[in-house]
Amino acid sequence: IQGRARQVILMSPPLIERELETAACLRLLAHRWYGDHNRALELLRLNPGLRTPENIPAGTVLKAYAQ
Repeated sequence: IQGRARQVILMSPPLIERELETAACLRLLAHRWYGDHNRALELLRLNPGLRTPENIPAGTVLKAYAQ
């Protein structure tokens, strides 16, 4: 079981930190970064400290998957 769990972890793309150039909501960011607005929940899960996911100010640094 541990071997399979390790394989799943290694399959995910690396985490990076990205700085927002303009204010945006998570759905818009997911669309800009991945071409899929449904990945907004993934961004929220990676950034649990976000207070206002509907209006994230420019200059905020968020964790995201590279792909």
